[in-house]
Amino acid sequence: MVHEVEKDIDSVVALGVGTRCAENGEESVVAPILERMGYRIERAKTNAGLGRITNVAEKPSEAGISAM
Repeated sequence: MVHEVEKDIDSVVALGVGTRCAENGEESVVAPILERMGYRIERAKTNAGLGRITNVAEKPSEAGISAM
């Protein structure tokens, strides 16, 4: 649908596609399809930091709670 609509609009179209790469870092399923459709492939990695703790709770002694 995007491929058809972008022909009719006077603007830049950026298409974001997420896929899992093989162990060697290559992706051989989606990329060839997009290239055949005329899209230029630009590789990027977005790390939203969802795998790490950013709001560490205070230790009980730091929060004013006495240790038992």
